[in-house]
Amino acid sequence: MIHTQPDHDRRQRLCQDLAAISPWDSMEAQHLEETVAWIRSGAPLDRTAFVEPDPHLVAYFVVTDPDREELLLGHHVKSGLRLPAGGHAEPGEALWQTVEREAAEELRLPAVPFLGRRPFFVTRTPTVGPRSHTDVSCWFVLRARRQEVGWFDPGEYTAVEWLPWRRVLAEPVRQLDPNIHRFTRKLLAAVTTGWPRRHPAAGILAQRDQPPAVGVYPRDDEQAECPAGRSTSERTRGDAVTDQQTAAAADSTVREVTASTFLLRRDAGNWSVGLIWHDRLGSRMPAGGHGEVGEGVHDAAVREVWEETGFRARLIPGPTAPTPAGFPHRPVPAPWWICEGDASPDGHTSTPHTHVDHIYLALVDIASAATERQAGHQFTWFTRSRLSSDPTVSEDSRLLALQLMTWLDGAPAGAEDDPTQLSAHLAHQAASGLLQAQHRQREKSA
Repeated sequence: MIHTQPDHDRRQRLCQDLAAISPWDSMEAQHLEETVAWIRSGAPLDRTAFVEPDPHLVAYFVVTDPDREELLLGHHVKSGLRLPAGGHAEPGEALWQTVEREAAEELRLPAVPFLGRRPFFVTRTPTVGPRSHTDVSCWFVLRARRQEVGWFDPGEYTAVEWLPWRRVLAEPVRQLDPNIHRFTRKLLAAVTTGWPRRHPAAGILAQRDQPPAVGVYPRDDEQAECPAGRSTSERTRGDAVTDQQTAAAADSTVREVTASTFLLRRDAGNWSVGLIWHDRLGSRMPAGGHGEVGEGVHDAAVREVWEETGFRARLIPGPTAPTPAGFPHRPVPAPWWICEGDASPDGHTSTPHTHVDHIYLALVDIASAATERQAGHQFTWFTRSRLSSDPTVSEDSRLLALQLMTWLDGAPAGAEDDPTQLSAHLAHQAASGLLQAQHRQREKSA
């Protein structure tokens, strides 16, 4: 079969997307291998009639609220099953384009990636009903808050419901997509341990050698799902766990990279620091959180400010050594502090763990506030005196914010609108404080 250049390019992109998948079990490994071979064969990919061609390409997207550890399923009109949203690819569409279109059509929801813009999971599944055919489904994971899903297409679903991730595993599979339990176990492994390596929900710099969490591997009773001709001993990454690995998973401390940002502004000559109210922790602190796939830590800092406060942040670069002339790589904004701290169980990790927090400073455009986007958290500006007296401010945030207030004294005119100028002033103040501290230490040691 002779392919046009656009068709050839599309098939190449599809294979590149699928190459990003790390198979969860031997079934997914086989489905992945068969799907790549099907795409490369030149067979038609897109549905032209209800059952033709067979198979044809589908993009599923599982909407998840990671803060609540829930995912969304729809009560599907035609199949009678509870399914993730999604639909068939249109001719010429990239998979992510299908996700964006279907999310808008079925849920009126923007497609915000939680695990990147490439598929996380792939399945080949016969559909139910008299005109059964095979859907080759590429599964994506989207991020949305529960309150953002306020509408669904009544032609597709009779209802939608949010289920806790682990509750999905307790639901009878006969009422669900037959692969949803396998998908959910893979999702749980990703968000609790960083498996397979590149998932950021366990930190932007994923734990490279961390095995999946105990209890999220495919169960022994799932071995019957392995396709004929495949030994269950061939199961790939995530299938089997040794006693040594189990002990390591139980005893190791998960370390997650996070980003936090103190927002600064000067009004009528007076500086203030912006903090959010964190419902779960019950205190005020800088905006921040975990990163997403493809983000640098500085990218996560800017995105979290936007999502939690409605402000567009302009990072104030932390002090770094200059790069030599001809250095080929682009520097990125540095944090002002990198600190480790104990973290309680949250939407990313269900056990006590450690956050390696990259703490940034930023200016914001006051005019850009939540007129464009509804802020995810209550936000307040704090003067120096209020920082000192307000009992709702977390103690670590208070100490750093008061240090910033000291450094901000004497900032030149116009620095409130110029991150580079303000960075130079703050770096000078920080260096002066460091020299003074070193001098005091030498005097103490003498």
